[in-house]
Amino acid sequence: MDTDDFLKTIVINSNFDLKETLSKLVSATESRLKAGFQQADINLYIHELATINQVLISGEGFFNKENKNYLITTSDRIIGNICEPLVQSVLPSTDSGTNLQVLLGVLGQLYSQCALVDEETLKNALCRLEGHINIFLNEKLSKSNFESDKGLVDFRTVIEVLKYIVSAVCKRPDFKWTKEQNEKLDALFEKLVTSLDILTVNVIGTLCIPVLLKILKINEISYTENVRKVWSQILLFSTSSVEDKRKPFILLCGFANQFFPVDGNVCNLDIRRDTQFWTILQAGLHSKDSLNRKRALYLLKRIVDICERDGADVSSEGDSGSGQHVGHSEGRHPVFWWERGQSKALSKVWEDFILLAEVLEEKQVHVIKPLLPRMDTLLKACTLPKETGRALLHTSWLKVVLLRCSLHESLQVIRWGANTALALDVRHCPVIEQGFLKYLSGEMLLSLREPKLYVREVGSGTGSMPQIAERLVTFFQGCWHALPSSHRGVYFCGTVETLCGGDWGPIPLLFTLRALAALPPAPCLDANTLRATRKWLTADLVSMYSFYRGMIQVFFVKILTKLIDKTLVPLEEVLQILSLVGRDECLVRGSVVWQDCVQFLAQPVEDDTSGWSGRGIKMYIHKILKQYLETSIDSKYSTADSVPALTVARLVMLTSTDTMATKMEESPCKTVAEVCEQVISVVNSINSHVYMSPHLADKALLLLNMLADEMGLSAWSSDDPVSVILQGTVDRCKGEMVRYISTQIIQGCTQMGDVWRIQLYMDSVSMLGKAGGGHPGQGADLYRLLETCITPFLNLQFTQSSGLHEKLQQLGCMGVLGTVANFLSNSPATQACSDLIGQLSDFMKKWKIITNFNKPTMDISVNKQEWGKFSSQFLTSQWQVVQLVLDRSCGPCLDIQELLPLAREALTVGVEETAIVVLKCLKLAISKNTVGEEALCDILDGSWMCLQGARRTITFWDVLDAFTCLAFHPALLVSPKNSPVIAKLNIYAEGLLELGQDKNGVVNAMCDQLYAGLTGPGMIINASKFVPLIVQLCMFGNLVQRCVRQVYDICAALEMTREHCPDNPRLNIVKNEDIEVKVKVISLLCHLDPSDPSHCHLATSVVKECLKKYVAVSKGSANRFSNSLVHRQRHRLIQTVLLLQGLVTKDYVDELWAEMWVSLEVETQPSVRHILEWVIIWALHRHQHLRLQLWSIFDKYRNTKHLTMSSLLCIVIHLGPKLPKEEQEVFYRQALGNVLPWCMAHHFQTRLYSQAVLSKLWAQAGRLGLTAIHTANPILQTIVDFNQENRNSTKNVRKLLDSFFFKFLDFKDDFSLETLYKVMPQMTGLSEEDWIAPELFPMTCPAWALGSGPTFINIRNPPNQFDKCDPSLWKYTTLKLAEAEVEEGGGERDVQKKIMPWRQMLLEEEVVSEVDHGVKVGPTDGLVVVTSLINKVPNLGGLCRTSEIFGVSEYVLGKLQYVEDTSFQGLSVTAHKWIPITEVHETDLSDYLQQRRQAGYTLVGVEQTANSVSLTDYTFPTKTLLLLGNEKEGIPVDLISQLDVCVEIPQQGVIRSLNVHVSGAILIWEYRRQQLMKETSSSS
Repeated sequence: MDTDDFLKTIVINSNFDLKETLSKLVSATESRLKAGFQQADINLYIHELATINQVLISGEGFFNKENKNYLITTSDRIIGNICEPLVQSVLPSTDSGTNLQVLLGVLGQLYSQCALVDEETLKNALCRLEGHINIFLNEKLSKSNFESDKGLVDFRTVIEVLKYIVSAVCKRPDFKWTKEQNEKLDALFEKLVTSLDILTVNVIGTLCIPVLLKILKINEISYTENVRKVWSQILLFSTSSVEDKRKPFILLCGFANQFFPVDGNVCNLDIRRDTQFWTILQAGLHSKDSLNRKRALYLLKRIVDICERDGADVSSEGDSGSGQHVGHSEGRHPVFWWERGQSKALSKVWEDFILLAEVLEEKQVHVIKPLLPRMDTLLKACTLPKETGRALLHTSWLKVVLLRCSLHESLQVIRWGANTALALDVRHCPVIEQGFLKYLSGEMLLSLREPKLYVREVGSGTGSMPQIAERLVTFFQGCWHALPSSHRGVYFCGTVETLCGGDWGPIPLLFTLRALAALPPAPCLDANTLRATRKWLTADLVSMYSFYRGMIQVFFVKILTKLIDKTLVPLEEVLQILSLVGRDECLVRGSVVWQDCVQFLAQPVEDDTSGWSGRGIKMYIHKILKQYLETSIDSKYSTADSVPALTVARLVMLTSTDTMATKMEESPCKTVAEVCEQVISVVNSINSHVYMSPHLADKALLLLNMLADEMGLSAWSSDDPVSVILQGTVDRCKGEMVRYISTQIIQGCTQMGDVWRIQLYMDSVSMLGKAGGGHPGQGADLYRLLETCITPFLNLQFTQSSGLHEKLQQLGCMGVLGTVANFLSNSPATQACSDLIGQLSDFMKKWKIITNFNKPTMDISVNKQEWGKFSSQFLTSQWQVVQLVLDRSCGPCLDIQELLPLAREALTVGVEETAIVVLKCLKLAISKNTVGEEALCDILDGSWMCLQGARRTITFWDVLDAFTCLAFHPALLVSPKNSPVIAKLNIYAEGLLELGQDKNGVVNAMCDQLYAGLTGPGMIINASKFVPLIVQLCMFGNLVQRCVRQVYDICAALEMTREHCPDNPRLNIVKNEDIEVKVKVISLLCHLDPSDPSHCHLATSVVKECLKKYVAVSKGSANRFSNSLVHRQRHRLIQTVLLLQGLVTKDYVDELWAEMWVSLEVETQPSVRHILEWVIIWALHRHQHLRLQLWSIFDKYRNTKHLTMSSLLCIVIHLGPKLPKEEQEVFYRQALGNVLPWCMAHHFQTRLYSQAVLSKLWAQAGRLGLTAIHTANPILQTIVDFNQENRNSTKNVRKLLDSFFFKFLDFKDDFSLETLYKVMPQMTGLSEEDWIAPELFPMTCPAWALGSGPTFINIRNPPNQFDKCDPSLWKYTTLKLAEAEVEEGGGERDVQKKIMPWRQMLLEEEVVSEVDHGVKVGPTDGLVVVTSLINKVPNLGGLCRTSEIFGVSEYVLGKLQYVEDTSFQGLSVTAHKWIPITEVHETDLSDYLQQRRQAGYTLVGVEQTANSVSLTDYTFPTKTLLLLGNEKEGIPVDLISQLDVCVEIPQQGVIRSLNVHVSGAILIWEYRRQQLMKETSSSS
């Protein structure tokens, strides 16, 4: 008898006045609530409501027919005066406290108890709840609404109460629902479904779904219709922009029994036949949300299992029953289908798909890798049969797997997915019929945006393309050939729009465009696609790095010229695109890309009236020229005029070729000449036409400048017809042009907007100078212009307090002077140039150099920051004139001593553009050798500060170049060694080295200037002042980050393939600077002459500094692993020692010898050891007294230093053949005698090396004709033969003998830069960043390029067999984990993964109890595991997990709070959610055991006692309680006496006990094993 029945019996059989008691309880609670709901009284409310509810339950027998009215009245009173006020007061949405949740539960129980007293009460209760729901739906309330208006009801409270009501009805099968009540339930159901759009997923899962399911169970009449409402809401979620994408999946899983019943009876609604359902499911399978993926996979498994078991014919809508190829049938292909006849094949396909989908949830690549070949099965399943029928799998399922791969955490899986997508053969998959093209042009491309996919493969040479780049080319070409022309345009338009619309990084974008650019010509791109590209060119492309921007534009233009459909795109659209492309970065006249554009325009068209015809193009040119030159009298010039001017100029230049002349049916360059004639007409009328707008004149000048720029020649040429026309144009209008410019600069520039006109006039003057060259007439025009500009400075007193007009006049005049000076600095010496230089020199004699150009006074419209730019322009122009005068003036025009402080001040106040010119002026000043040391130091300090200030500006590289040219000028390098100037230079060099750690290119700029200065005639000896710097440069170079290395590789690959990119002035910045620096410093050292004693002393100093640095680097870091920075630095230092060892002075030889042996004793890296060995071999070869010490070294290392002994053995084999003939016999006799004992050494490596060396020495003696050696030692032949015949020995010895250092290296003949800096690093496993190609060295010295080379070392090796050597044969580090590759043929073998059946998948807790999984509920009377004696939480967590896995009926803990411990949950994972857990404190354990014995359980303890039974001999009863003891004390004696039996685990070892978790797991498994055996035997 339970508690409720017991109370009922007492109430019925006693004189207890139930009515009075109930009334008092209700009244007390009513009074309390009338005073207002108090948060502090929650516990009191809980107690009172629970008491009232218990009285109602207990009095059900008492309230018979006579008391029925009282019960109804009281129930209405309770609902209205108690429950409803609480419903409005309890806000679980804002308070998730435990007490509030308990109150909510008690409230729901009381509400439901009262509501079910009769039909009318229930109807009223449902109406009340419906009213609350209506308010919620109308207002769409949020948390803030509840808190601000206490009269509103929390929706969670309403649903919670409703849940209790419908649950109570479900527990009363005798309760009869009326039609009116059913209608009310239907209305509630519909409103709840509607509210799902507002509610959170948590509320939907925990409250709404359980309520909706119970309503379905109650109201069977409207079952199907209500299920349809849920499905409609799911469709609404999937098609709308709902933020939480989890809602459709939680509803599908919550209503899985209704949509996908286990018995297969789907009534009238089978959503498996609805394509929209499969679209939702597929979106879930590749969702970024792991819970969505889990739910979608659960649904898929359930559906496939039901189809497989029932064998029903299922097909999603739209299936015509035909699966023929395009052309044979227009039938559509179902996303999912199942037929009895194909059940076996479909089961296999879906098993592979589900296994792939499930394994992609794993993170470990070793688990995923073996299953990836299953994708081949899916690919075959998507292929259409050759005859009739349909593919087993829709191609959209391939998309699901590939998109899931693109979201994986592992880069290897992402790469595999990308490669698989690019390997798809669209000829065999029905991509068009099944709408797969949209994926290929959209989502598939977006999955390739990961830059790490484009890394060069390990083992491929420098300059190799990334594998995915080549696969992109193959893929696009495959699509081009496979797709019919009707679909080709759709696909490639979509592809280009995806590239323009997505968030693409430069690297993926570059290689994707490169692949598209490799397509054959196929007109398909339309106007919409071009508009998307125009938007992309003006937005995203601008912010990219210049190198990438240039290459991307190159490929993009090639794509346009190949794929634009001229019938769909007007000419003006294409020209707008081409005008946005950078000229210098991409569209240089005469380049391959430029020629492609010309050929594109020259292609014949069928319609002669088309805008693309020759006539149409010519008409369009005249049209846009006319539009461009149209101006009004009051319009003004602005920078906006440059866009249409560029469009006109570019089109004119593209049509200036012979090809276009043929198409346009005119003579070559006729269009250029016609445009120039119009420009001449305007310019020559500028000064005579009174009413001509200055804007028109400015436009004409701008167009002429644009034409000159688009011509693309640095110097105008008489061999170029376009250049001849433009030169003639300038010549014909130069006089009027100069006159107009003079007038406008003096009088026409009066407002701030006229500053851009000044820049235009400066560009025009520059063009005038370039076009005229040294022509006397041109010089006369420039002479008059200079005179006009100089006059205002000389006739009027120059003042800083001028107005805006005067300031703009000064700015324009100085700008013209600077422009002419800049032009003259780069022009050859002619009489015209000399006259102009003399004119500027005379000006500088009278001009006082200023260091600041103040803003106009009394003009508040001038912005200070904006004026700073104009001030910089003025000062820059001024210093350009100074630079010209210093460089080209015949006489002394400037006082150097006065100039220096002005230059120093200009460096501090000017901006970077000015500083660049000032630094160039200082360089010219110090070259005159009239500057003292103190002034030089001051200049250098100012220059260095200027460089530091420019670190984060775009002009940094120009400032750096100017600074290094100044600092490392030969005039400074010849300063005395102990002078402050040299000290300063070394300090600045250290600063540049430090700066170069973060800025690629800095050290290279310094090294270029240092090399140029020190390799001049007689300058190399000055290198002795910079020995520490030279050594620093020798070891320069940090570890290259992967992203930086990727940039280097991309540049090298594109440069090697010559992808038709114009020369980019910044391309050198993305090359590996480390290599260039080392090439320069090595080349510098190679200029030393061994015959010059001073050079030998310099080489000795460098070697000493290298060894000093070597020791410091070795001690300074513990990171000595292969290819670490320490390893590479030591390698570079010893490389330098080997390079210069032949130049060291005789007094340093012995010290160098000793240093080499000390280094060998501590060095562990093979690359460094072999160079050290090579240095020693050279020393032995050159110095006989060292050869006499060789054999004593064998004794020195007899008992220690196995690596050193191996090196000593290597040294011996190289030395003998190069010794003088008279020393060879004695050497080999001593060598064999010293090596032979080591063949029996205990250490394996020493023994191996000795055997290899012995074989090598014996063979060398034979080749050298030393027959006496062979005759005197016949036993050695036997030993050598034995080593060759012994299989184990031969394998290792042969590997060593075939190695590079043993077999191929000739220390004397192969002493070359190629061996030292390319072959040795490559053979010894150094990273490619330390490989220096020999062809780089001649580039630094013109004489070397002609074949002379350095004096003491060759550049290249003589013919050899180095390329036949495999470095992997002898590297010390032999194990290298290669990138995981998919194994061929591994799809069907056993793998480390098993599909989890859908019945065992755990859905979210909130719906798991409502969904019929078909999972067997564990036996209630099975194994009970008691852990109350255990106090270590991790053991408890592990045992909980073990108990859940093996189906324990009950898990007993000493304290339930252990479950919340993170260490418990870390081991239990989620097991504590799925197993019944009971709390029994250790003090209550005795009573608990007695209760369990009375319930029929056998009490078993895990303990070693005198009477304990071995586990192997014990049979567990079904009802077993397993008591586990404490970790240290075990089971107490008083509890052992209560047990039925103690079981012990048999042991074989010395240790007495196991960990309690392990012991418990063993017994739990043994119990489960025995139960499984019983079930098997009973079933058989």
